[in-house]
Amino acid sequence: MVFIGGRFTPLGLLGAWWEALPFGGRLVVNTVRLESEALLADAYRRHGGDPVKLAVARAVPVRGCTGWRQALPAAQCAARKAARATANLPPGADR
Repeated sequence: MVFIGGRFTPLGLLGAWWEALPFGGRLVVNTVRLESEALLADAYRRHGGDPVKLAVARAVPVRGCTGWRQALPAAQCAARKAARATANLPPGADR
């Protein structure tokens, strides 16, 4: 499993991680940046996965009471790279 959080916007970086992922491997990406979220949406269209949008708020003091302060929402997508067919390969060739 590869877990990516934070900045991954350099062109081709997400694709390079996907290509390096072994067959059957799982890639999980989190981001709060719009530019990275656009790349994540594109990767979802090409490879599938399970996209979710997570929002968190923390309790904070507000004039003697307590209120909610929102954190930046995070987009997340988890995808598993399909296992390649190994039925017709000689022993050890799938490594």
